[in-house]
Amino acid sequence: MKTANRISKPWMWAAAALQLGLGAGAFAEPPAPIDAPDSWAPVYVRVLASPEQDCVVWVFYRAPEIVPTDFSLPGFADWADRNENGIPDPWDHPLLVQGFQIRNDVWYYKCSLQEIDEVPVWFTSYEEALEVLMSTGTITIEQLSGMTSLLKGSATFYLEELHPVEAAQVVKANYQAKGTLEDGRTFSLHVSLNWHDNTPEPYNEMFSVEFK
Repeated sequence: MKTANRISKPWMWAAAALQLGLGAGAFAEPPAPIDAPDSWAPVYVRVLASPEQDCVVWVFYRAPEIVPTDFSLPGFADWADRNENGIPDPWDHPLLVQGFQIRNDVWYYKCSLQEIDEVPVWFTSYEEALEVLMSTGTITIEQLSGMTSLLKGSATFYLEELHPVEAAQVVKANYQAKGTLEDGRTFSLHVSLNWHDNTPEPYNEMFSVEFK
């Protein structure tokens, strides 16, 4: 993987669009805190990727060890209720982030998240992740854990800000993280995404990862 800072297109832009919550309605509620397992989406991990940088970043909203072995991480939301307790499985476990959201009865207009203590952040090569995805149709937590390019770390600073389309007619997302890898090195991450509707180049991304 390379240290990088350039404009690039992600490997799963459709998944990114889903994760940004396209399609919010016309009326927003007051800001609501995100500080409980079921106060936000039933998700485990955010996937950020750049083929140009040969890098995929896996930011865990919940502890990696609680991710079901049959769940495909690029799917983002997990609504399954495997233990039949009446709620999606991710909501059985605490979030590692907190913040606020402004939303309506469909989705949110704005979301801001930051670390509570530390947030697990893993890195793999884009090439290996894509190979697994193409050969099996999925990337499970076990497949991710077995990748030869895997670097595990934790962020003591994490900031995520999402602005879906109805908020300003432009979808925007910003992700920043700083922390330490298991091998003792430090890392810094900055990814920004923008989607401008009805333009010749509607999607662009700034993807910057640095290891020291």
